[in-house]
Amino acid sequence: MPLSCEEVRSRLAAYRLDTLSLDRRREVGTHMADCVACGQEWNRHRWDSSARHTLVEELKMFLGPAYIPYFDPAWVESEQRGSGLDGVETFRRSMARMYGLAVWGASGSRPDYVEAGIPLLWAAGVRTIVDYGCGLGNDAIPLAEAGFSVTGDEVDSASLSFMLWRLRRRPTLMRPRLQPVRSAPVPDAIWAIHALNLLSDEEHHIWQLLRSVRIVVTENVLNRYDPGMMGYPAHQRRRSAADVASLLEDHGFSADNPSSQAPVILWTRRRRSLGLAA
Repeated sequence: MPLSCEEVRSRLAAYRLDTLSLDRRREVGTHMADCVACGQEWNRHRWDSSARHTLVEELKMFLGPAYIPYFDPAWVESEQRGSGLDGVETFRRSMARMYGLAVWGASGSRPDYVEAGIPLLWAAGVRTIVDYGCGLGNDAIPLAEAGFSVTGDEVDSASLSFMLWRLRRRPTLMRPRLQPVRSAPVPDAIWAIHALNLLSDEEHHIWQLLRSVRIVVTENVLNRYDPGMMGYPAHQRRRSAADVASLLEDHGFSADNPSSQAPVILWTRRRRSLGLAA
């Protein structure tokens, strides 16, 4: 039996903190996608939960009088579904992604990918990282603070402008760079959290690095993949979780830590596939 509005709203905190079963989580997400009132209640709940977070305070300072309280990125992006733009172009043009990434990171919904990934990166001997699709710097900044040499890679967008503003408050931490990455020095690792699934063409921006780099870190596309957790509308996702895994496997990578609970997967190039970089 489908969940009622009252049942969905009683589960918003659990949905935000990812403590529901995957099946129940999907039920709640499906209901909110179809119910305008519950979707609005969810948006308000997320922002109320984010009110005192540093990221939201920084967003308010960055935007000044232009800041819009309770901005609903899901509603704005739903208006773009007929635009024909791919995920990268929508990200480039839309303020909604900046607000969406901010509330996702500040509300407690976003898994702590960095905390999970740092031990894996150090164990693999990683020192240099390209954070591909770094957004607001939610991972790039703490990775740099942890001691890695990080290059943030992003399309020219409102989100990039906000990240550059954040970096000016944290001088010397990392090097931002606009895409494309083809001519960049090859890093030890690509950090690609919810990035590869948005690409419409595997040669788009990152093809050469995937052929050359030895480590890739992604969200857990094998066991915990739930796009609703970060709120990317379905029309922007060009690859399923299985597609992302197949893309990496086709490039000679295998998953080192396929735990059902880990939020990230570290992919290592299989030794016999090193010829791909030639």
